[in-house]
Amino acid sequence: MKLYGVWAGALLCCGVGLLQAVPDTVFAQAQPRQSAAAAAGATTAQSADSGVTAGPLSLNGLKNATYSGLGHETRALSLRNGGWQGPSAVPSAASRPWVEFLGDLVARGDLDGDGREEAVVVLASNTGGTGVFHHLAVVRDETASLRNVATRFVGDRIQVINLRIDQQRVLLELVRSGPNDPACCPTEVATLQFRLVQGRLTPPIDIAPASSLSVEVLAGQPWRLIAWKRGEPAPSGVSLRYEQGQFRGVAACNGYGASVQAAPSGANLKVGAPFSTRKYCEESTMAIEHRFLNLLPRVNAFGFDAGRLALQYGEGDQAGVMLLERGPGD
Repeated sequence: MKLYGVWAGALLCCGVGLLQAVPDTVFAQAQPRQSAAAAAGATTAQSADSGVTAGPLSLNGLKNATYSGLGHETRALSLRNGGWQGPSAVPSAASRPWVEFLGDLVARGDLDGDGREEAVVVLASNTGGTGVFHHLAVVRDETASLRNVATRFVGDRIQVINLRIDQQRVLLELVRSGPNDPACCPTEVATLQFRLVQGRLTPPIDIAPASSLSVEVLAGQPWRLIAWKRGEPAPSGVSLRYEQGQFRGVAACNGYGASVQAAPSGANLKVGAPFSTRKYCEESTMAIEHRFLNLLPRVNAFGFDAGRLALQYGEGDQAGVMLLERGPGD
């Protein structure tokens, strides 16, 4: 099965990292911190370890639910462990249609004011061509079973920055193709609003002017490292934040900083040699720090993958992608 949702390697097109299709389950998940907005009633995207581990609206339940309205498929499709694969349209064809649950993205909250919680997820699909089509799907728990009550197309080959529910609105922050972008290489950052009205998701509305992708979109958001590369989860303890032209954070033991040079728009970066404090920790901790500080100046581009920050480093056979999720920072 073709799996989608995590950067594997480092292809650049038009200066923007392209998403590759690789298994998502190899990456460890950590619990996100609840924001003040969430405490006040806004629901942010939640990961597998967000506390909803049982019941139909759990991540596992949603990854094994039945979905409809995916455009190219008139029938309802039942996912198994987050995926579905259909037969080839032509018996001799190598490609087969597929649908994948995007990462572990789930936003939960009451969308229609009836006092019941809904879950919103993103599904990615492919029919055999180059397009990867993304849909929002709303799921409700009805008498201990799941029902996909609404589905709406979002876009082709987008990058999802964040998904949340706020005051009965679904807010999807994403990178999409702008007016002059090829479909492969989106560079326009936008936040779309959807509402659930009479059992249907309304067409998306841009709630703010769209902007060009640049490193400034990272400003102020803390991240924490969860994977060194595909198939290799990273130990906890490494944080990163972009502020005023620098990456800063904790590299397992010491605080660090590194200059970041970037064009006014685009995903390419040049990271300077890092500097850090000089505290000494246990040997295993120092090994984590040493590896991270060696990889950081090799970072040459960034992107977003199912709500996670993807930092591309190296070239050719030495290329890789570090994955970071939203976190409390240092």
